[in-house]
Amino acid sequence: TCQVQNGGCGVHADCSHDSKTYAVKCTCKTGYTSSGADINATCTDTCQVNNGGCDNNANCLHDSSTNEVTCVCKTGYTDTAAGPRVECIDSCQVNNGGCDMNAICDHQSPDNAVKCTCKMGYTNTGSASNVICTGE
Repeated sequence: TCQVQNGGCGVHADCSHDSKTYAVKCTCKTGYTSSGADINATCTDTCQVNNGGCDNNANCLHDSSTNEVTCVCKTGYTDTAAGPRVECIDSCQVNNGGCDMNAICDHQSPDNAVKCTCKMGYTNTGSASNVICTGE
């Protein structure tokens, strides 16, 4: 029964009984994916299975209150999807990464953050964090 050692279900599973047979049924909790049968469900962190269904350029995280999977684009990528699905595109391909139109968008090491550098013939009259390229 479910009262004894969670019915044999793992720590990341809820134990219940089949309404007709009263057999133990293990159901993975939110944020976990089953890789076994109902009785012997092995519940693995969903983020460990195909990145939780997130885009390859996204980090799979869990909501702190519900434990549901949340996908967040990695540094240097921008979410271009409409709605709840996350589609992460290289930020430099989206509005030049937020760089001035006379700047070249690139990525800096090691964190892949967007780096704006003025094109030849232009000088940065802004700051390191707010590049404004003015013609010489």
